[in-house]
Amino acid sequence: MTKSAIIQTERGLTIAGTRITLYDVMDYVTAQYPTQFIRALLNLTEEQIDTTMYRIAEQTAVLGEIASQGWLDMISIRFDNYFSISSVTHLK
Repeated sequence: MTKSAIIQTERGLTIAGTRITLYDVMDYVTAQYPTQFIRALLNLTEEQIDTTMYRIAEQTAVLGEIASQGWLDMISIRFDNYFSISSVTHLK
């Protein structure tokens, strides 16, 4: 399982050698399609689907940790403050 199998493109995180983004796979995962069905549907190798599922699980765990610590509220407040301050600054 290599992380280089997932690359950053202008479309987002993409499975190397394809135009399939992690978001594409996430749609099927959240719809509870079986992994082997997703693999066959998107014509992925075992390594590609394993790496993709690992990366999705890794990111989901990070987001779960952020949410459980209330960081999303904190981040949201900071973004709100930043945009309200920057929009006032641009009006001057």
